[in-house]
Amino acid sequence: MAKGDHLIVAMGVIDHHGIDLGDGTVVHWSSGMPGDKDFTNPRDIAARQAASEIRRAPLSEFGSPETIRIREYADGWDADTVVERAVSRLGERGYNVATNNCEHFATWCKIGEHASHQVEMVTRRVTATGTKVITRTVAKTITRTTARMGGKSLLRAASPWLLLADAAQLLTEWQATRSGAAPKQAEDAGKAVGCASSVGIGTLVGGPVGAIVGLGIWAAGEWVGSKITEMQAIPESKIHLDSPAPVGV
Repeated sequence: MAKGDHLIVAMGVIDHHGIDLGDGTVVHWSSGMPGDKDFTNPRDIAARQAASEIRRAPLSEFGSPETIRIREYADGWDADTVVERAVSRLGERGYNVATNNCEHFATWCKIGEHASHQVEMVTRRVTATGTKVITRTVAKTITRTTARMGGKSLLRAASPWLLLADAAQLLTEWQATRSGAAPKQAEDAGKAVGCASSVGIGTLVGGPVGAIVGLGIWAAGEWVGSKITEMQAIPESKIHLDSPAPVGV
């Protein structure tokens, strides 16, 4: 670990993120309450989120050396600028798990993007699942109004079993992230599994038509999901002002 590193530590099925200041301390979102990373008691979650702010804390409080992972970046700010950006937001409040969480903060410090791979990953999968449900409903309506075999094949192809592909894609992307893969690499690994699973399941339940429909539904879900995540992006100017330009970006 070094000054300016983007640190990650596992908290159950989710990850917590912070910035290493290089002096044995880390800047991250924290409530300052005992057991800050214990999310096993639902009654405490709302209170912890309400009390959360961006704080400076000992590295040992963030996590132990053997549990901390480092996210690598091909380009981004130099270490001094990363630290400067992190420190500039100390005391900030307004934590939101979906729109302003610890990963949003750490990524912004490193490359100037208000982004959370965890949020984007879930958003894409929810969108894909919704797309499959809507497509199946449309296929069922078409089948009820036509006696063509093609319509029946389409209904079989838009099987609820295709939802398993979303679960497989999400699990693969999550596991790749936990294994230290960069967000884009983890996303690509998940897409490969999701696409192959959709085509395979479609083929099993609907033959050649099923394969085509499975691929089409998967592609539609990915496209809609990507557009939604783009819409959620917050411009740099809306996060923090008067920051220098990043190196290599």
